[in-house]
Amino acid sequence: MIIPESVKIAGQVMTIKLDQWLASSEDRYGESSSMRGQITLDSTQPILHQQSTLLHEILETINKDNEIGLEHRQITTLATQLHQVITDNPNIFKEG
Repeated sequence: MIIPESVKIAGQVMTIKLDQWLASSEDRYGESSSMRGQITLDSTQPILHQQSTLLHEILETINKDNEIGLEHRQITTLATQLHQVITDNPNIFKEG
């Protein structure tokens, strides 16, 4: 799984920005804003952690935009487990 330049969530294109200062200045590995149409990831993380953080921020966006009410701990668990499934099963979404 690579980090794309953007991802579409419920019809909205979210630009993905890498920021080398996010973790040190904001004390977090990622953040998302539907209003800005942007997901920001800390670029100093190892790539596997960036991927998991991207999934986390996608789930945060879905949770907030749809008022699902998942707690942060639940989103973190879902993101970590989904990342593991996708990483361990690289052909899971390939056509053919």
